[in-house]
Amino acid sequence: MMASSLQRVEFGSLPNEMLLQVLQYLTPKDLCHVALCSKSLRETANHDALWRPLCHAEGWRHFGRAEDLDESTAFIPVDKQNVGKDVNFSFDTVVSGTDWPGLMDTCKWKTVYMKAHHLERNWRDNSHHVVSFEFGSEGCAGRFSPTIWDSPTHSQIYNLHGEGTYLAAGVSNGTVMVWDMYSGKLKYTIHVDICDKSECLKIKNGTIAVGCKDGMIRTYSTQTGQQLQVMSCHQLAVSQLFIDDDTIVSVARPDPRLFYASKDTFEDSDIKVWSSLNGDLRFLFRREDDSKDKTQDVDYVDKTVAAVYVDRTIRLWNAQSGVCMHVIGPSHRMGEFVEALTYCHLNNGTLIVGDRDNRVEMYDVKSGACCKTFNIPLGCNEKNDNKTWSCVFTGKFLVAASDWGTNLRVCNPEGKYIGETKTAGDYERMMHSSCVRGNKLIVCDEDTGAGSLWMIDRENGFHVVKKLRGSMFSRCVPGELFEFWLGDTKLAVAHYFDETLEESLVQVPYIAVHHYW
Repeated sequence: MMASSLQRVEFGSLPNEMLLQVLQYLTPKDLCHVALCSKSLRETANHDALWRPLCHAEGWRHFGRAEDLDESTAFIPVDKQNVGKDVNFSFDTVVSGTDWPGLMDTCKWKTVYMKAHHLERNWRDNSHHVVSFEFGSEGCAGRFSPTIWDSPTHSQIYNLHGEGTYLAAGVSNGTVMVWDMYSGKLKYTIHVDICDKSECLKIKNGTIAVGCKDGMIRTYSTQTGQQLQVMSCHQLAVSQLFIDDDTIVSVARPDPRLFYASKDTFEDSDIKVWSSLNGDLRFLFRREDDSKDKTQDVDYVDKTVAAVYVDRTIRLWNAQSGVCMHVIGPSHRMGEFVEALTYCHLNNGTLIVGDRDNRVEMYDVKSGACCKTFNIPLGCNEKNDNKTWSCVFTGKFLVAASDWGTNLRVCNPEGKYIGETKTAGDYERMMHSSCVRGNKLIVCDEDTGAGSLWMIDRENGFHVVKKLRGSMFSRCVPGELFEFWLGDTKLAVAHYFDETLEESLVQVPYIAVHHYW
């Protein structure tokens, strides 16, 4: 009786709400197979409620904004220097408008997923076009010193940053040079004494922000190079800049190479918040006891400023109101750091801090409560007393450099081990270039300057994608000669080569931009 009362129900005839509940458990590949079964199932599988979580899981939610892939200019080779595999996305795979009569347009988040998946595959498969531009007669010829790496007059690229079609490079000869990344043409040169730290050059919403050696911040128009604002006055050279729609945050920390300098050079621990629109100083953030304890690290995301100090305290400020939201001392934390805090990173309402003993603590920005602690996993064959020399956050992963840069260890924000350079690559000595983005990072050999692009994905784990440049020198050199810039669709690499100029051998830099979209 019970068996005869059962009725067969076609899957496609189930209510739409029930179908969505079932389809949410499918992979993107399976959803595409379902869409091929019938027109009605295609419409059901073509739903933002299914594809938005998939984009979120891959870290592609930001591509849903119009200013990202939908507005990004696809690279079209125009001459012989643009080498590489085809990177173009087949837009006819997206149903849109009257070209497909009778079919529903591909939903927004499925379109985002398809484009982002294509872009990610280009990165993984090393499919890109390259535009190279040399300085030469367009900028720096005749102003380079002989190729002596430890010469104080040797010209080098200090920093790189890009937005849209523009790429800016800070050069040690007191200029910032701006190029069109698609044509390789120099747009203009700005004469400004930029600092030698990689974080002292930023471009955002058509504004170039430059941290200068005289303690000032200067902004320029990306279109014309015209100076917009001048902001002062740090006592030291600016060491770090952050910029968003209407705010610039600046930090001036002493150069660690000035270990024996006078005490006065260590007393600028102020964090300054500026209006990028009119150059006004909005707020000055410092310890409430007016202590001269210097900051170890600073971060700024979503109108929140975080800082860790040498006395192991943590401070969080609201950059809109100027209010200090939380002061977290050692006695208020879940655990005690044996060593001083060395880094802090803000991410989606969470503050990540850590020390050299591999300990990481995570705090809720809103409440100030510690919500998680863990130790960064040690690498293969690493001793228990191995320290974390430095640590950066890619937006998805923590990348910790072991003592003396002998290994890079990668874990996720849950503390799960992902991989390490010592077992995945063939380098003996490395340093992290602080050039990270999402699941991509660039690793440099500290002794030779050789650099490689690495990625983290489900299929291959932590692995090398390609070698970006070979050895540039045969020994460790002072200063930072490892400049790169990573965007969602582009990668810029600074190279150096020897050239005879006026009967002298000079070291001339050039920049290669890899286009993946």
